[in-house]
Amino acid sequence: MRKANRIRTIQGSLAIEGNTLSTEQIKAILNSKVVIAPPKEVQEVRNTIKAYEAFQQWRPSQEVDLLQAHQILMTGLIDEVGQYRHGGVGVMSGDRVVHIASPTNQINRLMADLLDWLNDSEEYPLIQSSVFHYEFEFIHSFAEMLMVEWVDYGKH
Repeated sequence: MRKANRIRTIQGSLAIEGNTLSTEQIKAILNSKVVIAPPKEVQEVRNTIKAYEAFQQWRPSQEVDLLQAHQILMTGLIDEVGQYRHGGVGVMSGDRVVHIASPTNQINRLMADLLDWLNDSEEYPLIQSSVFHYEFEFIHSFAEMLMVEWVDYGKH
């Protein structure tokens, strides 16, 4: 049952990012079978499987673990893996800019503040997750982001 839930979770999380692989294709990748699909999408699935395997050892409020998660999730997909972005980014809706991310010279401070808040917060995990996700997306600390929910639900 856990394996089936993991497959559905991987499929749902990656579908949000535009990945078109089905749960059957993800199951095949998980079982080391060859899947005929866009290589980028197969790599995203492989990376996400590796991230889920490492998930239990990570501490949600530790920057080193967040950077390691990014490295695992983005290996083979972008150049800047496991590090904060070095250039400006924005979010577009068609040809319209809807969000300009935090300046690169502020990312280290903003992320340290956010992770400190997460470490010190006594909010219910769902509230922590929601606040963290909103702030994390607003800062947009990475050149490209795929995200596994970054809150330790076993904490409370």
